[in-house]
Amino acid sequence: MGKRLLVLDRNRNIRALLQRELLREGYEVVLFRNYSELREHLKIDSNYDLIILDTDSFETSPSQLPSWIDEIKVPVVIHSCLPGSWMDDHFSVNLNKERQPVVIVAKENVEELKRVVKKIIALSERQSDQTQLAGETGNKP
Repeated sequence: MGKRLLVLDRNRNIRALLQRELLREGYEVVLFRNYSELREHLKIDSNYDLIILDTDSFETSPSQLPSWIDEIKVPVVIHSCLPGSWMDDHFSVNLNKERQPVVIVAKENVEELKRVVKKIIALSERQSDQTQLAGETGNKP
């Protein structure tokens, strides 16, 4: 089974573009237009490998993103037009250092987004393999 990705973006053209590009890369892609839809869906099905989200789709203040990201146990890529300084201010201090990676990619760069997605998926697979191996041998990963 292919890796499962969630894409949250309020712009249907961006959602369609990301779906097309990520499907070409072999991922299963589920689209959402707003945070409420995504939140309800995750209550039913939270078995995803990565979430790609646009901060404009987050209906509460984007400053609440770090705490929400810490609650979910899935790597996140923020695909946004927000300035890097805003992201640095909000994410450098507010994220739990032991959780999955949060990577920020400029919205206009789909190729960079695909590269980052591939890298995070590969990293997650390696971590999963190490955890499984450690469990089989009784060692910590």
